Amino acid sequence: GRVWIAWSYDYHPQLFDEPEDTDQPSIFARPVGVMAPLDEKIHLVGTRGRNQHAIDLWPSVAFDPAGNLWCAYDYSPLTRGQRGALVASFNGDRFAAPERVAMTEGDFASPSLHVSGDGTKLLVWSQRVGELWSVRGSLDTGSGWSPPKEIAASSGDWMTITLLLL
Repeated sequence: GRVWIAWSYDYHPQLFDEPEDTDQPSIFARPVGVMAPLDEKIHLVGTRGRNQHAIDLWPSVAFDPAGNLWCAYDYSPLTRGQRGALVASFNGDRFAAPERVAMTEGDFASPSLHVSGDGTKLLVWSQRVGELWSVRGSLDTGSGWSPPKEIAASSGDWMTITLLLL
């Protein structure tokens, strides 16, 4: 009965009672559907604190077995050449400070978050390493994210990933 959407969007202060400083695309999320009225609050996921001058893109949301909402998204600080993913959980009122996952130099795109029945979180993304694009992934079983592992590589461009966990 719970459905949430997340999107990347240029900042619009009229969405918030207390606007937060950012002039780059940010990640927003909100519940939708029969159980969520149209005036349901829109929540800012990205661009807070040390991340406030980042370009945040490609959000992905998932629920864990306890019903907690998680959001992962591409993170690109404007002050460095690094890119990677941030993962944040929703505490019922707002999204918590995000965890950094898989920071790297160069191209990084389309992080996709999935949570298994036992609560293990899997984050996969596409990343260019040298001249090759690869699909990489990292697991969080509750004690931190594993070092990234390559799942597949190609000389072509890999920009989107879709996973189905059963």
